[in-house]
Amino acid sequence: MSEKPEDLFIKATADSPEIDFKFSAGTLLLKGESYPENAAAFYADVLSRTRTYLESAPASVQVDVALLYFNSSSTKILFSFFNLLNEAASKG
Repeated sequence: MSEKPEDLFIKATADSPEIDFKFSAGTLLLKGESYPENAAAFYADVLSRTRTYLESAPASVQVDVALLYFNSSSTKILFSFFNLLNEAASKG
C-alpha cells in the first residue's frame, strides 16, 4: 500500500483553477476557470498525487468540481482525472 501524498493547494489565477486537494480528509476540489498555457504541465503534479492517493485505497473520496470554463486541453486532462477516479471506483 502506498503512502498518502501531502495535501495540495494551488491558488487560482486568471487562467488556472483553485486546486484544494485535502488528501488527509478525502476531499478534492477544483474551482474556477481552466485554460492554462500548458495544461499538461500544470496538472502533472495534480494527476500524480491523485494517482498515489487512490493507490492508498481510501475508504471514500468527495470530489467537487466547480469549473466555470475549461478549454480543450484542460478537457483532456479532466478526462484523465475522471478516469483515475473511475478506475479506483471499479476496483472497489
